[in-house]
Amino acid sequence: MAEDFYYIYGFSESSDLFMDGEAYFWGQGVQRDMRKALDFYRQAAEKGHALAQFRLANAYREGNGVGVDLQQSVGWLTKSAALGLPEARYNLGLTYHEGLWVDRDPSEAVKWWRLAADQGHAKARFRLGMALKFGDGAKVDLGLAAKYLRLSADQGYPLAQLWLGLSYESGDGVEKNLDLAEKYYELAAKQGDPQAEQRLLALKTPTLH
Repeated sequence: MAEDFYYIYGFSESSDLFMDGEAYFWGQGVQRDMRKALDFYRQAAEKGHALAQFRLANAYREGNGVGVDLQQSVGWLTKSAALGLPEARYNLGLTYHEGLWVDRDPSEAVKWWRLAADQGHAKARFRLGMALKFGDGAKVDLGLAAKYLRLSADQGYPLAQLWLGLSYESGDGVEKNLDLAEKYYELAAKQGDPQAEQRLLALKTPTLH
C-alpha cells in the first residue's frame, strides 16, 4: 500500500536517515551499534518519519541504547500515532487503556484503536470489539463489537477467534450459530488457545439429561 511505503520510507531525506538507522540497528553491512542507530532515528524522527519515531519510543521504553525515559517514549509514540502508523496507534491505545505512564483513559484508548482498526490492524480490531462489547471506553454496541471481532478473527488473531466463537455460541450480538462457534473455536484451538480447546470439547460432548 502507498501509505505503508510512506511509513517505512518517508520523504527522501528522512528516509535516508531512517535507513542508516536501520543498518546500525540490525547490523546490516556495519557493526551493530544502538547508539548510532538511535542518532539516525532521532534525526529522521525530527523530520517527521513515523517509523523512526516509533523506534525511538520503543528504545526509550525499553532502555535500549538509551536511558529509560517513559515521558520521551510516550511523546514519540504520540507523534508516530498522529502521523498514522497503525502499530503506534495500537500501542498508544494500550498505553491509555492500561494507564501506562499516562492517566488511564479508556475513551482515548478507543479513539486510537478505532483509527488503527480502520487501517486493518488485527489486534486493534480485537481491542475495539471488546471495548464495544463491554462498554469499556465506548457505548455498548454488540453488533458492532461482533463486526470488529469477526474482522480480527478472519485475519487469524486467536483471541478474536475465541471471543467470536463465544458470541456465536451465546448469540451475543449475532444470531446464535453453533456451527460457526465450532469453526472459530477450532481456528483458535489450532493456535494453542486453551479456552477455545475447552469450548470445542464442550460443544462436541453430548449433554446428559
